[in-house]
Amino acid sequence: AEQVFASTPPAAPIPFILAMPESIATQDAGLANHLARSFPDWINPALGRSIHSGRAAGMEALAFAFDYLYDQPCEFILVGGSDSYLDELRLTALDQEDRLVTPESSNGFVPAEASAFLLLTRDPQRALVVNGYRIALHPPGIAEEPGHLYSNEPYRGDGLDAAFKEALASAPTQLIPRIYSSMNGEHYWAKEYGVAYMRNRQYFSESIDIKHPADAYGDIGSATAPVLIALAAQQLLTTTRDHAFLVYSSSDGQKRGAIILDKIAVE
Repeated sequence: AEQVFASTPPAAPIPFILAMPESIATQDAGLANHLARSFPDWINPALGRSIHSGRAAGMEALAFAFDYLYDQPCEFILVGGSDSYLDELRLTALDQEDRLVTPESSNGFVPAEASAFLLLTRDPQRALVVNGYRIALHPPGIAEEPGHLYSNEPYRGDGLDAAFKEALASAPTQLIPRIYSSMNGEHYWAKEYGVAYMRNRQYFSESIDIKHPADAYGDIGSATAPVLIALAAQQLLTTTRDHAFLVYSSSDGQKRGAIILDKIAVE
């Protein structure tokens, strides 16, 4: 948040939306109040709200931001998340479910922590410009997976497929060369991606590049979507050949979200 406001300080307090873990419903007030104390000129808790759906919460926050930006007379809206698995109760539960990677099992993930915030505007003139380009976010696709990790329903991958389809409804005409994924090393997520990709492969280049940065920094929970979007945007602004990427994030529960980032030349 400090980096965001250092580059583009708003003139007055702005709305903000926090992406929060699925299992912890009490952290949002503390984080919101801490942000307000740290940035009293720009953050007002009365203008904030929280979404508790884990990795996909950032995508849901973006969907809400799209509506808020166009329904309210605000120049900016702050979207972000902060999460940490370094909690005894969370780690104990995950260990009992055999979901953590160990020397004996590779079908698990490395728990980690992170924070990330995105400052969004509906005014293209206020957007960040790098190398003559700015990044546009298209409306995200949000869907639900009946056969999620903690469901007794059969798993078919329909949720992520539906999120892909909704996001790709506003896709650019050129084929998309890269996907940023929330996959964390558990086999379940690879199967889910395979279903969504195969059902929508007409939108992607044949040599699709799939990035799942959790391999490098671990699973960062509800900070996943804003971090992935920031990484995708950074890559788009520094490459000359790529024009658009798809980013998606899936929760342990039913929520799934996907979004298209488009690079636009500034005239």
